[in-house]
Amino acid sequence: GSTGGIMILCSLLSSEDAETRAHATSALEAIVIATREIGTVLNGTSSSTGKFVSRVGRGTSNDSFIVDAIVSNGGCGSALAHLLISSEESVAEMGCSFASSLISPLLTDPRGSGKALQQCMGTSYVGLEAKDDGLSSYRQAALALVVGEGSGSQTEVSCLPSLIQIIRSGAEDSWGGKARSLKLQVVAGECLAAIALAVGHIVGAVASTPDSSLYLRARKALEIMEQERMYDVAFGIVTSASSRSLDPSRNTPRARLREAAGLTLLALSSCSDV
Repeated sequence: GSTGGIMILCSLLSSEDAETRAHATSALEAIVIATREIGTVLNGTSSSTGKFVSRVGRGTSNDSFIVDAIVSNGGCGSALAHLLISSEESVAEMGCSFASSLISPLLTDPRGSGKALQQCMGTSYVGLEAKDDGLSSYRQAALALVVGEGSGSQTEVSCLPSLIQIIRSGAEDSWGGKARSLKLQVVAGECLAAIALAVGHIVGAVASTPDSSLYLRARKALEIMEQERMYDVAFGIVTSASSRSLDPSRNTPRARLREAAGLTLLALSSCSDV
């Protein structure tokens, strides 16, 4: 079928050859991003006015299909986790960038971040169910990064500890090894924010059907997030000395990291008892 290529590339993520893993990871990310950009252009013409409307940052049904295929073929599992913990900065950056491509619309698409923030603030609105807003594929990918693709296997390796370790490496006085680059910390922080928004949304949206598999997986993800002290890590970033500087810029790497940590805290506070 049309996802045969995705299946092959996902299998190559576990190759023993480092170069093969790198090519497969880069190819999968390129496919997701290119498909999203093409879908954005194709869907950008308003049916009422005929004018082009920018939809930069929005997810599309085109790339959702690709994301679903990557998740179902194990692209969010142990192979990706091993890339994230690599001591080689370039390899970890490649893995983190790939993970981000699967879930970034949860932050950049107003249907995701805007509604999620409304939910976190206790504002009710119509159409809360994940299936209604076109972003369910990205939420499923976010869950898969934490609990696997849901095959029931007990040997699933979560990518969450690897992402959190990247953030911890830059924390003041709390890391014995070499700190990861700020660039890598920012991408990891934004991945964590997207994951937290996804879990918060699902826990809130599907609470009326607590026996559903989606809700149970989201609760499992929340347990892992709490075990990994994700709240403490995000709180540490927001309250660090570097975050208390008077730098007014919102577009510096540290400002992006702080913003991602703030979103993580807000999302977790909406669905966690911690």
